[in-house]
Amino acid sequence: MAAATSVDEYLESLPQDRRAAVETLRVTITAAAPEAVETIAYQMPAFRSHGGQFLVSYAAYKTHSSAPSAATTALLAGNRL
Repeated sequence: MAAATSVDEYLESLPQDRRAAVETLRVTITAAAPEAVETIAYQMPAFRSHGGQFLVSYAAYKTHSSAPSAATTALLAGNRL
């Protein structure tokens, strides 16, 4: 299957049991950052600020969901300094 080119396409490609959790994440992120822009990054739905900075991405896998954020990345980098 080809990689999704839009968030809606990504969601449509998921089995229903995984789609529900990811749609909840999408709604929650949209409520928290209403001006953020949805996009696909690294084959996952993502949100970027109006300036294009990465905020968060999310994905559903067979046995887990993932939602790495820019804050998590910054914290992990800080721990290595």
